[in-house]
Amino acid sequence: MTLSEVILTIRQLSTIEKLKLIRILAEDLEAAEDISPLEPFKTSHGEYVCDY
Repeated sequence: MTLSEVILTIRQLSTIEKLKLIRILAEDLEAAEDISPLEPFKTSHGEYVCDY
């Protein structure tokens, strides 16, 4: 299954199911040993961004 196919499938989920998916994916990312903790306004490249 391609990423495009996954996204199309995800878009068909209910709002509650999407939120559950986000939580699951965030927990998976947090458990990964090769990434630093997620920080607000920080990109994956270590740059800070803020639009306001």
